[in-house]
Formats: sequence, C-alpha cells, structure tokens
Amino acid sequence: MKKSVVLIGVRFVVKLFFEIDFFNFQSMEKCLVNQFTIIHRSALSLMTCQLQEHYLLLES
Repeated sequence: MKKSVVLIGVRFVVKLFFEIDFFNFQSMEKCLVNQFTIIHRSALSLMTCQLQEHYLLLES
C-alpha cells in the first residue's frame, strides 16, 4: 500500500517537473528564435549595404 502511494507521488512530481521544464524550454526556444531573427535581419541589412557600396564603387 505504502509503495503505491510513494510511486504515485513520485510520478506526480516527475510529471510536474517535466511540464515546468518543457514550458521553460518552449519559452527559451522562442526567445532564442527571436534573437536569431534579429541578428539575421541586421546581418542581412549590413550585407545589402555593403553590396550597394560595392556596386557604387564599381559604377564610378
């Protein structure tokens, strides 16, 4: 009897821990994706600026 109660308690704690952990992981993943997108966009705009300068130099 005592064994099954402990088992249910352990299962509950593990389930709770995993749900919290999974939620944290999801929000962390969203945060990382947002940061990556920002970095990617700024890198792209920097590259376009450099390309434009390069073409202007070639034309002149």
